[in-house]
Amino acid sequence: DGSFLLTTYKADDGAAVGEYSVSVTWRRADKSGKAGPNLLPASYAKGATSPLVFAVRPGDNALVLELKK
Repeated sequence: DGSFLLTTYKADDGAAVGEYSVSVTWRRADKSGKAGPNLLPASYAKGATSPLVFAVRPGDNALVLELKK
């Protein structure tokens, strides 16, 4: 379903306050169960080229990503 929890030092402790590049891949398993090729544009796969940026602020944060072709 795409949900996740961030961990920095211990389980579920979140991420430090700051701005982060976000990398995303989407792979479907092939018939043998191995991950197939990335189905998203290659620029999303690396933090250095991803247009996605998220700022972690004190308190609860909600990350919503909008991917574009």
